[in-house]
Amino acid sequence: MASKLQIAGYLWAAVFLATYGGRNEVHRSGGGSAAGAKSDLVLTVSVTGNDRITDSAGKINCGAGSTVCSGSYATGASVTLTATANSGYAFAGWGGDCASAGSSLTASVTMSTTRNCTATFTASGIHSRAPWRPCCTTEFTTSGGGGSSFKHPGILVSQEQLDYIKAAVAAHQEPFYAAFQNATKYSSTTAIGSLNYQVQGPPAGGIIDCGPYSNPDTGCSAADRDTAAAYLQALLWYITGNKTYANNAIKILNAYARNLKGYTNSNAPLQAAWDTQKLPRAAEIIRYTNAGWADSDIAQFKSMLNTVARPQLINGSGSNGNWEISMIEGLMNIGVFNDDRATFDQGVTYWKQRIPAYFYYHTDGPSPVPLPRGANYTTWYGQTVFDDRVDGISQETCRDFGHAQYGLAGALNAAETAHIQDVDLYNDARTKAMLRLTSALEFHAKYLLAYNQDNG
Repeated sequence: MASKLQIAGYLWAAVFLATYGGRNEVHRSGGGSAAGAKSDLVLTVSVTGNDRITDSAGKINCGAGSTVCSGSYATGASVTLTATANSGYAFAGWGGDCASAGSSLTASVTMSTTRNCTATFTASGIHSRAPWRPCCTTEFTTSGGGGSSFKHPGILVSQEQLDYIKAAVAAHQEPFYAAFQNATKYSSTTAIGSLNYQVQGPPAGGIIDCGPYSNPDTGCSAADRDTAAAYLQALLWYITGNKTYANNAIKILNAYARNLKGYTNSNAPLQAAWDTQKLPRAAEIIRYTNAGWADSDIAQFKSMLNTVARPQLINGSGSNGNWEISMIEGLMNIGVFNDDRATFDQGVTYWKQRIPAYFYYHTDGPSPVPLPRGANYTTWYGQTVFDDRVDGISQETCRDFGHAQYGLAGALNAAETAHIQDVDLYNDARTKAMLRLTSALEFHAKYLLAYNQDNG
């Protein structure tokens, strides 16, 4: 039963790639020059594995290892790339602007605009990799407060899960490969999966000011995009071995570590929660995969989490459940990255309190579990029936499914991080979390898939 939920640890990165890789992007025509001009265009090839990539014009010759090569070509030129695997490796396939070539050893592109191709080689036998399993082996452990150890990387995805995703993309396994292609198909400076991404925040002065209904929005939307970009760029770094992705993630992490001074206005705790749901995920991958992040910068990032973000989260929230669940995930993420057992444990405590009050299950009786903080009451937006017919309904389902999904995603994300750290929240008997979460997934899926309950 647990594996039905723990599959999220493997799929969540793919979901993020698919959801955010192409979200709110500007569809632009190619970056060619004005009509009649003949300026050169750049073809960049990012290579992962023990391999060699050459081109028909003799301008690209990538050697062994994870490398990035480029060449300049006249507008309209046709370029053929050839993949040659070294001993013990096999060519897995092309990506980016060469994706249509699949696993063919050659790929052709027409230089009507700047082009970016990826080529992946894997150790022989990678296609026969054993199926995923819900356990976590990690390369690093660090001592946390109270003599306990955290596993790293250990926020949402473990080392084993990262390796699985990397191999799945290399083998063109779905849904991972389609998600990867979606994440990398845009090249603008605001596309969060772009090699050209440019940091948008924090605002001048370092204070993110987030009011109700995004009024004011001073650095809030920019932070949403930057933090999503940091995580996606970190994933893409590990999947492709392209150092540009790692450098992009590091630029974002350093910008917020050095320049974020605080949050203000009514939505300050929520914005801090959203930022710490994503920034520590990115930081954890970058820190523990030899991406080149300086120790001094890591220390500054840890300080920002502790002194700027954590105070916004540590006291919890009596507001709608999606707020506190996002805050809980942020607290647990900070705890893992900073090796701060007390902060992690506070997040776990809040999770056990909030989940029964957010997801109804019929053993609760004719009324939902009271709110753990605040006035001990929150609205269920008109829901009056509480019995086994509505097992899994959330406190915000009748508000809208968007907020309900924020709560469900945050609950699962936090439980996955806890699972990596050997804390089993799914099977906690007191909260009945497994029953609540599986029921919530099934209940909402019926409506999201336009299921007719009268025929169920």
